Amino acid sequence: MVSVGAKLTPDHALSTSAGPSVIPLDGIQAGNAGVSGVDALSSAVVRANLYFVLAHAFGPPQRWPDRFSSLIELATGHLSEPFQRAGYGMIAALHQGDLEAHLRAHTALFVGPFGVLAPPWASFYLDPEQRIGGPCADPIRDTFAQMGLTPAEGWPEPPDHVAYLFELLYVLAFRSAQGDHHPTISEAFVWETFLQPWLPRFLNLLRAAAADRSHFYASVCDLADALVIARTDAAWCGRR
Repeated sequence: MVSVGAKLTPDHALSTSAGPSVIPLDGIQAGNAGVSGVDALSSAVVRANLYFVLAHAFGPPQRWPDRFSSLIELATGHLSEPFQRAGYGMIAALHQGDLEAHLRAHTALFVGPFGVLAPPWASFYLDPEQRIGGPCADPIRDTFAQMGLTPAEGWPEPPDHVAYLFELLYVLAFRSAQGDHHPTISEAFVWETFLQPWLPRFLNLLRAAAADRSHFYASVCDLADALVIARTDAAWCGRR
């Protein structure tokens, strides 16, 4: 897991067959150590932390990493109050419920079987016929291919799933922190093209559906909302 001020080393590369993944990094770079608040998001390492947590949080609970609560604290602790509050909510909910409870909530919200309360796919919102993984997902699929990435084995979701899109942002931020910038694909491109057009609608559905079902997912919604607002209002995002 990348951390605030972590020294990124080239031998820690994301597997091309992996979904959301823990990448251990070592060392502290003193120049970044004091960054905090919304301005901390100007750091690619800080953004990578945040994207990592969101990618996992929207994925199936059985794939959550060990010490997930510690990773959430790491990702949100240097950010502004809305991020910290959402992170504390996620951590509290993790401690209050067991894995089975989170699995039930995840299934009810994102899987079914009697209808999906908060569809997590871009194509549901952007395709007039709501064809999941259909033509609207093709540009996302192409972008993954250009990045040399493929969806995780054992989790058969189309590439326009919100967890995979935050994973894509994570990879871009992680590589950016290493000084490895893709010539045509940026965080700003992925955000503005693949997430911004539909993410607020998804979060509205998730907030309503999670209100009486899952404090964890209500807090995940708060965390993603904080990022939406930060990207909309702050100058730090630029073309990142």
